Amino acid sequence: MMIKHQKNYVVLPQNYSQKIITCSICKTVCYAIAALFVLAAASKITYLDQFEAKLNDFSILSAFPALLAWLIPCVEIGIGVLLLFRKTRLSGLYASLTWFVLFTFYLSLVLNAHMPMPCACEGLWLSVGWHTQLLFNSVCIFVAISALLLHTKMRRRLLRYKTYG
Repeated sequence: MMIKHQKNYVVLPQNYSQKIITCSICKTVCYAIAALFVLAAASKITYLDQFEAKLNDFSILSAFPALLAWLIPCVEIGIGVLLLFRKTRLSGLYASLTWFVLFTFYLSLVLNAHMPMPCACEGLWLSVGWHTQLLFNSVCIFVAISALLLHTKMRRRLLRYKTYG
């Protein structure tokens, strides 16, 4: 952002409010995704025994369910934390997009193979079907890509318009 100093007052660029709105939207999306990851991790940790048992029932993952039962929530919390801070937000957006893509791929693979779902889901996810979960993940992928594009656009503009005191 370029700020022009004239006499004793500051003149902001005309598109300053648009930049503020864009930044606010990006932050809000990042905070919402972070909350989603932390809530998902908290649910898995709360029902850790069930989650581990469900992972053990799934033949592909049965070799190391105890490790995965802790690793998955830890990764989700880590992604959530990355999204909270300005300096790590870009890494968090890339990580969340990757996580959403991997989980969506996993869901579609399991749905197409007619395998039992290894999930100890609680709350809302008990009432919706797996196809709804797949649709939700697809929307999350779209939202993460949009936030990533907004964030990179903002960073490019900030690099272009450095303010000199």
